Amino acid sequence: MGSMRIVVGTDQILVAVNRIEESMEVADKLTQQMLEEVRDLASIWEGDAASAYISKFNMEEDDINKMISIFREDMDILRRMADLYVQAENDNQAEIQALKDCVLE
Repeated sequence: MGSMRIVVGTDQILVAVNRIEESMEVADKLTQQMLEEVRDLASIWEGDAASAYISKFNMEEDDINKMISIFREDMDILRRMADLYVQAENDNQAEIQALKDCVLE
């Protein structure tokens, strides 16, 4: 069985996570703005069609919020993975140093 090497650029992962989170915030704000504009249609559009259209968007707000929540959870997972990788590397280095200290001269 061959050896496997894992290379992880944790700094790059965290930079990507931050960029994705910034994009999610922009998307969230734009989505909220869009939903407000749709709700504001009620002041200029009345009737069954208007009610149905606005109700549909109100239901979709839950889906949008769930999607944003899932993305946030994914970013938390990536951040934890990077932290765990750094901790594992630090633990490995400590173990290697301890082994070096135990070597008979």
